[in-house]
Amino acid sequence: MRQTLDGLVDNDSYLVADKENPSNLIRVHEHHLNDSAYWVSNECSLALFANAKKVVGGSNALVKAGEKAVIEQFSKTILFLSRIFSTKFVCKQPAKINARFNRTKQVKLCELTNNSAVFELHYYPNFRVTKDICNWNMGIYIGIAKMTGAADVKCEEIECVVAGGEYCSFRMTWKKGPSFLKQMLRWFLKITSKDLIADYEETVKERDQLIDNLKQSEERYRALTDQSLTGIFIHLDGEIVYVNDCLAQMLSYAPGEMTGKKLWNFVHHKDRNMVKERELARANGIDTTTNYEFRAIQKSGEPVWFGLFAATINFNGQSACMGNVIDLTSKKQAEEERKKLEAHIKQSQKMEAIGTLAGGIAHDFNNLLMGIQGRVSLMTADTDSTQSFLEHIKGIEEYVKSASDLTKQLLGFARGEKYEVKAADLNEIVKKQNRMFGRTKKEITMREKYENNLWSADVDQGQIEQVLLNLYINAWQSMPGGGILSVQTENVMLDENHSKAFEFKPGNYAKISVADTGVGMDAATRQRIFDPFFTTKEINRGTGLGLASVYGIIKNHGGFIDVKSVKGIGAVFDIYLPASEREVIKKKEKEQDIIKGSETVLLVDDEDIIIDVGKELLATLGYRALIANNGMDAIKICEEKKDHIDMVILDMIMPGMDGGETYDKLKKVNPDLKILLSSGYSIHGQAAEILERGCDGFIQKPFDMRNMSQKIREILDNR
Repeated sequence: MRQTLDGLVDNDSYLVADKENPSNLIRVHEHHLNDSAYWVSNECSLALFANAKKVVGGSNALVKAGEKAVIEQFSKTILFLSRIFSTKFVCKQPAKINARFNRTKQVKLCELTNNSAVFELHYYPNFRVTKDICNWNMGIYIGIAKMTGAADVKCEEIECVVAGGEYCSFRMTWKKGPSFLKQMLRWFLKITSKDLIADYEETVKERDQLIDNLKQSEERYRALTDQSLTGIFIHLDGEIVYVNDCLAQMLSYAPGEMTGKKLWNFVHHKDRNMVKERELARANGIDTTTNYEFRAIQKSGEPVWFGLFAATINFNGQSACMGNVIDLTSKKQAEEERKKLEAHIKQSQKMEAIGTLAGGIAHDFNNLLMGIQGRVSLMTADTDSTQSFLEHIKGIEEYVKSASDLTKQLLGFARGEKYEVKAADLNEIVKKQNRMFGRTKKEITMREKYENNLWSADVDQGQIEQVLLNLYINAWQSMPGGGILSVQTENVMLDENHSKAFEFKPGNYAKISVADTGVGMDAATRQRIFDPFFTTKEINRGTGLGLASVYGIIKNHGGFIDVKSVKGIGAVFDIYLPASEREVIKKKEKEQDIIKGSETVLLVDDEDIIIDVGKELLATLGYRALIANNGMDAIKICEEKKDHIDMVILDMIMPGMDGGETYDKLKKVNPDLKILLSSGYSIHGQAAEILERGCDGFIQKPFDMRNMSQKIREILDNR
């Protein structure tokens, strides 16, 4: 009952007139459907019919329901009187009969004979007619004829509104049952010849009861299988002798298309031998697994997952195997999504763990590079341009810059650090990398396809270039004999239904696809390709950090990367980056000279190497340098020389009192004090928070004398 009334009760879409106050419309409740004083709407009845079909099942569900409704609507008195009058007489009362069931149409009797009648159903305007309504009406007419005692009642729809007709028309035929007079005569003879007829009728009754019991048993079995919500089949030595409608619908066949064929003809080729072996063993009486899962094939060729519960039965005197199957496809898909999501979460946790370690290493390494860069800058300042070793000093500076770029990449994929983030034209970045890579790898054929008006994205251009280079190198190594590398960009809109395996916000994304025709990957390799230090290459040919770096950089840009690959065919890496609403601005950097000064600068850093080289750099630039190795010393010096300190260069990461807390306390000592933040980390994160509180600037370690001089003057001259 709950399934039948699902969505109908207490729903604002379905209202009835209150019988106490007909002008008041109220929601339909269960008791209204049992009260003839309430009439439901056209849409409510259609929804009710739809639910009834699901519950009852079978193709004639509503026809049978219409027959039963006749018995429910008429009293025992009317049912008795209908036996007196003929079927023909009852057919002459169409309007009266129709009024008991609905108020949606006019019924006309167009043709009437002793064993047939034709009715026309003219529906009122705006009433929606469906095949469910037609089947319901057909059942009513059959039920009325049977109510009069008619036998072999048949009804067909010869014209239908659903098919485009002006009205619905039903032709009903029947055979006359015993007349009322004959029934009375039988009763009279029974009384006058009580013993003889009683014995005879008892015998006939027992015979009829036995036949009726057999029919009911067959009907119950047929109803149980045909209307079952699970698929059912029976096979004799593998040959299908019966399938129910449910199983046939699961595989998109008609039942007749499956009977007479081997069961395993409908099984996926990867599971075919297993199913054949088990079902033949069961047919031969060998104990085997009674329930298992396998893949079947629909008529279209699409695979579906089934769960089978099997047993041995007697079928027409022979030992047969019966199976009940349920569709597990949605469950299997959910399991695959869950496994993919778990793998994604595990990967994120791995990257977070290595990020903690890598961030600290990169920070300390930047401090070391700062010491080297500072010493090189000091040597350059004291060296005549004609000195022969000046070229070597310049070379050291280039190596420091390369090492600095390396730490940026390390922070980029491990901790989410991004440098120089701005709206960028991804098409231009891709074209630049394609030109560079194509010139060096002549054995690779490059194919490019670019989206016109590709959405820009807020990215660190250097890191995205690194992502593309890593993917190109990975593709090149997977095609040792040469191949095709295809790169495509496009605009895509993703909603929450795109995939449950990735964490992303619905919206507009710029997509970069990198596809190769290389050796491809199996599922096990595909699950681990983003693991740090995982590689399938030979020793000394790969570090296992290339794709891990790709994963980290894209994730830190708020995007995600999807991989599709088949062993022996190739791989496709799809990169999704959130689209930006900002305009792409191209800047031309102008190199400036070293700018000197004479003010007093307080240098605060816990690393001796930074203090030593920083003090020398400031002195070379003409500044008076004061030194503090921690936040507490910096505050003390500032309190003592408040009126003499023009500027503070403040390290952000220090033990005890960090840069943020030191900044706040220095500002309390002197609200007008100029402060320049310095860190081996990027401007994002804690540095950005301090800048939002009013800090005057930020400089990234390692920096050279030129960058230091320009940043100091920029802040001091902006008083």
